[in-house]
Amino acid sequence: MRENKSEKYWFVQNFSDKEEKIELSCELVNLLEDVKDKGTVSLKPFESKVYTLYR
Repeated sequence: MRENKSEKYWFVQNFSDKEEKIELSCELVNLLEDVKDKGTVSLKPFESKVYTLYR
């Protein structure tokens, strides 16, 4: 995670050659795909995602 006075950013990376799942505890904006994600999210092999809080 990186943050400044007004924003927080989460960098999620799958370093595996298998699909992995993560659980998001709140709704976040996926900045690379410009969509909102919540709940269980799948990451393809070697996929990365960058999130910020939904406002």
